[in-house]
Amino acid sequence: MRGWDEDGFLCVPGFLSATECAKLVDAGTDLLRADRSGVVMRTEQNFPKELPIDERISKLYRLHDREPFRAVSVGPAMLDLIRPLIPGDVDIFLSQLVWKLPGAPGQPWHQDASIFPFDPPTPIVGAWIALTDADERTSCLRFARGSHHRPVLIHTVEDGRYLRVGDEEIEHAHSVTATRGDLILFDSRVQHMSTDNHGRESRIALSLHYATAATIDRTDEVFGQSPYNYWLPAYRTP
Repeated sequence: MRGWDEDGFLCVPGFLSATECAKLVDAGTDLLRADRSGVVMRTEQNFPKELPIDERISKLYRLHDREPFRAVSVGPAMLDLIRPLIPGDVDIFLSQLVWKLPGAPGQPWHQDASIFPFDPPTPIVGAWIALTDADERTSCLRFARGSHHRPVLIHTVEDGRYLRVGDEEIEHAHSVTATRGDLILFDSRVQHMSTDNHGRESRIALSLHYATAATIDRTDEVFGQSPYNYWLPAYRTP
């Protein structure tokens, strides 16, 4: 794939229908108000804690073993795109339903590979599906084209939460606006970030990560815990 090899990311317009997007958003919202056993939740740190959960939610993790998220994560449409990028057997190990509420900050420039101490370290593919429209105003993604060809850089912690590429000058930054249902695939080594949400509506996305089934995950020994990763088979050779 030319765009993938050169840029480290590619876009698939209209991967999901508006109806499918609404179903995923509704399922995530229902989880916020129901029993969240087996799901890990993060909230916006700079929002008042007395607010209702749906007014300060940031992310729900570990969704790829339950419907309707599972059907999207390991369905044939997704795997037809993932399998050419990850030869052989494939696992899914991370899923997030991400809310960027109005006023929520974006994530600074970073490489996902910085928090994936895996053996082998590649290939790891991220899949980001816009469940609502995402533009410069409401928090779209930006990518540094071709940065996946560089090593994983030193990251520092910002505000006790997000990792960022420390003092790194970002070149060839490209904003990717997305319409509801669009899919963005990206290499875990490509530098990317998200803008703050200056809009009046929440920007919601489903984020998934895949790796070869032979991967050894050393997250627990490197970081002391591994609350988010949850490895499940996505594809097995017949």
